[in-house]
Amino acid sequence: MGYYEYDTHGKYSDIEKVSNVGECIDRDWKACQADTSCSMTCAATGPACPAAIAIACLATES
Repeated sequence: MGYYEYDTHGKYSDIEKVSNVGECIDRDWKACQADTSCSMTCAATGPACPAAIAIACLATES
């Protein structure tokens, strides 16, 4: 269904999905903090900013 990836034994693996999403969030968060415009917008929106990054990563990595 697109939520899981096959592991080496041909079974679904939640761990791979979680790892990919976590890496995506970490990468995108660091990229935003390194970008002045993104980090200022993020600071202004408060907790909605990391939540938006997490939601975007869940949508693309799952």
